Amino acid sequence: MNAAEVERLSGFQVAFGPVRAADLKAYLQAGYRATPAMRRVTFTLRDRLVLVPLELRPALKPLLIYALLALMFCGLKPEGIIFSQAWPAAIPLLILGVAAMLAGTLLTPALLPVLPGRAFSLKGLFAGLLTTAGLMFGWPPAALDDPWLQAAALIGLPAASAYLALQFTGATPFTGISGVEQEIRATRPFYGAAVALAILGLLASKLIEWGLI
Repeated sequence: MNAAEVERLSGFQVAFGPVRAADLKAYLQAGYRATPAMRRVTFTLRDRLVLVPLELRPALKPLLIYALLALMFCGLKPEGIIFSQAWPAAIPLLILGVAAMLAGTLLTPALLPVLPGRAFSLKGLFAGLLTTAGLMFGWPPAALDDPWLQAAALIGLPAASAYLALQFTGATPFTGISGVEQEIRATRPFYGAAVALAILGLLASKLIEWGLI
């Protein structure tokens, strides 16, 4: 805001207050004087975690769609989709899907300062890859025996985490619109390639299961 221009055009003076609404009372009581602490923008762990529910809510619908697709894939047989046979094979995929969602919406904001890279999508990718691989190879309920399914999960799920982490840029006090738009354009081909490779892995897994290749 150009304070001089506002005063010239309207006659009103501009007073720059504190960055946090919680400091307004103290600012007014001090006669419209802000301390250096009032001017300082912080983004602590608490500040980031408060925003997590706002990131989780829009991610729930895609997660439900993913769960339905995972059940359909695991229940797909030459004679049709048999949901009663889908659950045992789908449980690891469902666990990994929930973990990937949380990696992008919870883990990335929580560990934002320590995750590698400047781009939020890169931070989310690292968190998603760490979560997916850690659960898949370190926790039996999330283990996948099929190497093609493993490959599909290791490609597709971290990409989903990266995309969800990218959404968090709008909640931070230090990202600009131009930078976010540039990151979106730069990562779009990556998301497309990840989806295509994951689908190929799923297709290969199913064709091998049916004995067609």
